[in-house]
Amino acid sequence: MAAKKRAIFRKIFCLFLCLVLLLSFSSCMIVRKIRGAAAAEEQKPAVIPVIDYTPTDGEDDLAEKTAPVYEGQTPLLRKAVDEETYFWFSTLGSEAERAAYRSFARAAAAFADTAYFTEDILQDDVSRVFRLFLLDHPEVFFYESKYGITGSKWSGNVSECTFRLTAERETLIRRRGEIDGVARYVLSLIPEDATDVEAEMIIARWLTRHLTYDADAKDAGSLYGALIGRRCVCEGYAEAFQYICNLAGIPCFSVTGSAFNGSKEEKHKWNAVQIGGEWYLCDMTFAKSSEAQFARCFNTNVVDNTDYTPEEELSDDLPPFNAVKAGYFNLFGMNFTRGSEKEDFLRVIGHYVDRMDRGADRTEVLIPFDSADSAEYYRKRLEGGDGFLLKSYLRSYGEQNEDRIVGVSAVSLKGRLMSFVIALGFD
Repeated sequence: MAAKKRAIFRKIFCLFLCLVLLLSFSSCMIVRKIRGAAAAEEQKPAVIPVIDYTPTDGEDDLAEKTAPVYEGQTPLLRKAVDEETYFWFSTLGSEAERAAYRSFARAAAAFADTAYFTEDILQDDVSRVFRLFLLDHPEVFFYESKYGITGSKWSGNVSECTFRLTAERETLIRRRGEIDGVARYVLSLIPEDATDVEAEMIIARWLTRHLTYDADAKDAGSLYGALIGRRCVCEGYAEAFQYICNLAGIPCFSVTGSAFNGSKEEKHKWNAVQIGGEWYLCDMTFAKSSEAQFARCFNTNVVDNTDYTPEEELSDDLPPFNAVKAGYFNLFGMNFTRGSEKEDFLRVIGHYVDRMDRGADRTEVLIPFDSADSAEYYRKRLEGGDGFLLKSYLRSYGEQNEDRIVGVSAVSLKGRLMSFVIALGFD
């Protein structure tokens, strides 16, 4: 009988002990949340200094590079993109994830080294939210990639993240002021009555004209390296385009994955931009090399440009990229069919020649057709009879212009796009 009582007592004691531990754990979590919320409330946005940017001579000479209008295009709203229109924020499925995103935003605005979470969230979810937050916010260029976490080993929930800043806080705040000075200057180039695609074209032209690809440059993978150092890699190009577009009121976000660079597949970062309510692909890194490359990479779609493969964990949330209305070829009236005549051909050659870099003696010509079959038909038509018709067209161009075409590469096709390189001699 005594043994039975002792067993009952032990069970009661164990239950009591478990209850005490549970209450203690709950109390600690509540206290931690209260402290975290209080600490978060103390994080106030830093005051970004106004640092004006002084352009170099000719830096604002973009008049000849602006986009023509297209039917039904959207006026530029000139309202910066906010939380609800940040693309990757919109993909978050739970309130806990959105609360964590806001915690990162609050810490970043203060240039703080700690983000405090007020909702229960697991470590894997924190990592995902932080990654999406950085994709939405290229202006957060000052956190090192590794960070520490504090939380409960029992529940797995994270209560705070701590970061290492890449420089002293005051230095980083000043750098942000420098970035904003350049961004304001680029925005000042946009006319008051500009539409969304006209503004986008000006931003893209400025970036491709004034940034240089340099994998060895300091801060090459950041917004600061792009806009201040002017030497960067794909991350810098994509983040600069995204940041200025969003300031202009043009929804734009970055995508990471891989891309074919002409010879091999490599890790890459590019943009998605919303024009007239439809999404397009943009890539300022590849757009820089020539006007034909700009045509391939400005407001393109997954039919004309198949070089991009987004990361698997991002791909399911991406919008469709199949629009053409604000695409480069439609903007400049380059839509060929089997029935397109010599005058159409010569006009397109002139388009690319007019946009050659100073000092260049050759340029690629890129012509879109309504289908791959039409492109193949036109290629055979041009190259038939030892290329007589193609040579005749190019000779006609030289007779009508001061630019004499002295050589042409073999015509190549990729889908509905036909391309060739012409070499010019100037009379």
